[in-house]
Amino acid sequence: MQARGFRPILWGLATLFLVATGGPVKAQDLYIRNRPVHDAVVRGQEHFVPLEDLERYLTAAEIERLELDLESGAIFVDGEPLAETIMFGEPARLPLMAVARALGFTRRANPELATVDLLSPQAVKAKERIPQTREGGRDYQIAKAVTAKLLDKKGLDGDPEAAARVTRIGNELVAVSRMPSLIWHFHVLADPTPNACTAGPGFVIITRGLLDLGLNDDELAGVLAHEIAHGTLRQLEKRLHLHEEMWGLEAQADRLQTIESALQDRIRALQSSEQALLSQLQSARQGNESNSYSALASQLSSCRARLSRLMLQLETVQTRRIQNAREWRYHNDQANSPFWRNAKELDADIQGMRLVVEAGYPADGLIQALLKISRAGFQEFGDSSLRPDMEASDSHPSLPTRIKLLEKVLQDWRNSGWNR
Repeated sequence: MQARGFRPILWGLATLFLVATGGPVKAQDLYIRNRPVHDAVVRGQEHFVPLEDLERYLTAAEIERLELDLESGAIFVDGEPLAETIMFGEPARLPLMAVARALGFTRRANPELATVDLLSPQAVKAKERIPQTREGGRDYQIAKAVTAKLLDKKGLDGDPEAAARVTRIGNELVAVSRMPSLIWHFHVLADPTPNACTAGPGFVIITRGLLDLGLNDDELAGVLAHEIAHGTLRQLEKRLHLHEEMWGLEAQADRLQTIESALQDRIRALQSSEQALLSQLQSARQGNESNSYSALASQLSSCRARLSRLMLQLETVQTRRIQNAREWRYHNDQANSPFWRNAKELDADIQGMRLVVEAGYPADGLIQALLKISRAGFQEFGDSSLRPDMEASDSHPSLPTRIKLLEKVLQDWRNSGWNR
């Protein structure tokens, strides 16, 4: 964004959702992706917000498309002037809805809910369900195969209303995710135990037992967002890559061990030759055999030179073996240790919390869902009992641990000025 006397804002949010309740639109009734519009001056249906707050509502890329003239009040989007102008005062204010429309946002009204939404071009495009080539990707195909095996083993729930509800909420979350154009599939599994899992990007499963706990839409969105976050973080592909790196390191370790053994054999042979030459050299010296002594001395020098080179090669190979072992242990820790697995789960929890906010749901949906699961007598909520490709140890952190962390993150957000 270019502006005279106004510092460009470089950070913001990706999708704009303006939601107003019925009747005359008031500033306190307007929300942007769960964030209320603070300090807005309303003129008709327009909301004038402080320039300093613009980064709360638009992405950096969208802000870069704006040009503001703080002398005349003119507003340009992609070089084209708007009919609306800046409202001067302390602070100067921008007509948010007019700017959003010029940026390509789509207005959608829902009379039954008395809401008005302005959807970003990216969100509208995502709702068209345009497939990406990633559907041919390895992690997508593996996720598809794993999901098919799981559905074949346990079966679908068969409740069309439940399936439609899960798919509706899931697609709302996908629309604002990192993979909005990938076609996602949401299934309800005929399993009485509360659970949820993703086999990778594009496939999410929850159980009948989870729905039977009476999760509302906000809580269900929190659970689905966690699983979608796993998929968009491409953790399956990353884990596969780690295992491939480990297999490569193991193969390299075998080769290095073979080379080391061969070098040690050659070194032992040369050391034996060295000892034999030393013995012969001593005999030649004692017998005053000068010609033999010179030839033996030359052979000994050559033997020791080759031995020195082989010792250096052996040292290099042994150093590479040590480095190889360290790299293997590091990759193994990332792929299999409880610490790294728990870190990935908590990362998906936090990413999922951000995702529900972007989709218009309360941030504490997953917290409330986990509390409900805990009250039902379950102290863990993970996917190791669902996924046939996972070991029993591949589970989530305990519910108290996850709830405590999410509550801390939410409190940190609120302490920073966020109020939803």
